[in-house]
Amino acid sequence: RDEGRDEEPSAKRVVRDAGRREEQHDGREGLATLPLELTLQILRWLSPEDLTSVGTTCKAMAFATADDSLWRRCFCSRFGHPKLTGVRSWRALYFQEDARELRLTTSSAPPDLRHLYAQMQAAKRAQPPETHDD
Repeated sequence: RDEGRDEEPSAKRVVRDAGRREEQHDGREGLATLPLELTLQILRWLSPEDLTSVGTTCKAMAFATADDSLWRRCFCSRFGHPKLTGVRSWRALYFQEDARELRLTTSSAPPDLRHLYAQMQAAKRAQPPETHDD
């Protein structure tokens, strides 16, 4: 061990979601160290594409970005309020509707322009949800 170097923190911190779920992360600085409620407020500003990316960075962010309220906001902003009741996963519903819209759009496009229609659909995933309150 080098005497002049500080050791990295090894203690695990627990992120709690109103006592229902728990996830551990390694105590380093960053978004994952904030309280879950604050993290969710920050994540509300991200697009579905960015939420998916952030969710791959660590377990704490995978946990936070799986929050249904984020995906409900993304879904309703892009597709409007569904006539469904009892949605089990807004994230799954978002990607299901996104895939359906992509199929419809590209199937009706001229064959030589389908790649452009697919890019236009992908660009919709990069748009953050509207900023009005839910």
